[in-house]
Amino acid sequence: MSIPELLFSFRGRASRRTFWLWNAFYFLMIITVATLVKNLFPESDSMVLPVILVLLVIPDLAITGKRWHDRGKSLRWLVLHLPLVLTRFMIPVAEAGGNSNPLWCNL
Repeated sequence: MSIPELLFSFRGRASRRTFWLWNAFYFLMIITVATLVKNLFPESDSMVLPVILVLLVIPDLAITGKRWHDRGKSLRWLVLHLPLVLTRFMIPVAEAGGNSNPLWCNL
């Protein structure tokens, strides 16, 4: 399977290795970009991370959907993944509200 098929197609299957490698890459990229932007451009950090998340939402859903398919589930099971995706979008918005503490410190 080619990289564009892997990242942008909802057809096919994804092995456990592919799924976990993608998730490791996904979260390392988000953490790295967020750290770099926060250190280099502190005034625009609340705008850059949501853009990165929007760019990565289709590949994330495609690989997750392929993994669900590999487990014998239909793409309808992606509905279970939507709260995670929405939470990722809400974290930069919550931190942009002027709160200097991480979101999990306010629970």
